[in-house]
This record gives sequence, structure tokens and C-alpha cells, in this order.
Amino acid sequence: ALLHVQDGKYEEAVQLYQTSVGLIENSNAQAISWNNLGNAHRALKAYEEAEKAFRKADDLVGEKIAIENSTRYGLLDDTSSS
Repeated sequence: ALLHVQDGKYEEAVQLYQTSVGLIENSNAQAISWNNLGNAHRALKAYEEAEKAFRKADDLVGEKIAIENSTRYGLLDDTSSS
């Protein structure tokens, strides 16, 4: 997909990114693919689709940050009570 973007073939990139987000299990990699999909849609001036993709990327990153923060706070709570 990235090679298609570099060649200005955004329609082809969109198809590949749409496939990739369904195949990738890692949330970080999914967020990157959703972000890249948003950029490809934006290049095609498909702004509504771009916004949806960017929001999905943000949701995935937000979940990761929330999990990391709860883990950190959980560790802080455990150490402060000892």
C-alpha cells in the first residue's frame, strides 16, 4: 500500500489498507494502518472516509494509552501500600 501511495495510486492504496486493518491483530499496527488509510482517503479528497479512519486510529491508540495508564496506576497503588 505504501508503494502505491508513493506512486500516487491512492485508490489502490485504499483497497490494500482496508484489507490490512482486518488482518492485523496488533493494535499499534492497526492504528498505523487506519492512519495511513485516512491519509490515502484525504489525498483522494474523500474527507468523510478520512475522518472515520483517523477516528478509528485514535480509538485504538486511546485504548492502548488507557490500558498502559491503568497498569501504571495499578503498580503505583501496589507499591504505595507496602
